[in-house]
Amino acid sequence: MTLESCAGMVDKDKSLAEIAREEIFEECGYDVPVEKLEHVFEYRSGVGTSSSAHNVYYCEVCDEEKVSDGGGIDTEIIQVMELSIDEAKNFVKKGTKINSGPATIAGTLWFFANKI
Repeated sequence: MTLESCAGMVDKDKSLAEIAREEIFEECGYDVPVEKLEHVFEYRSGVGTSSSAHNVYYCEVCDEEKVSDGGGIDTEIIQVMELSIDEAKNFVKKGTKINSGPATIAGTLWFFANKI
């Protein structure tokens, strides 16, 4: 198992923010308005090999927006995890071994640099 941020593919004729909103609903169970999504940054992964573009969004959610358990669709196996601030700090602590992709790590570091 890996620890990942909510994510999805751009495979629809919709804005990136609208796709992000759908992924939040499908994977995490929150129904949030697209206006709440804050575009954080775009980066390239696999530079030198595949070099695909990734866009990272930030959104704060509240209990009233929770409409399902999430978990994804079709064959996705997703368990929603909530980390406390201290747990997230340990997640990016020096020397930590993380079973996660760079987007989750970069997003967590962005959160600490910009929201705390």
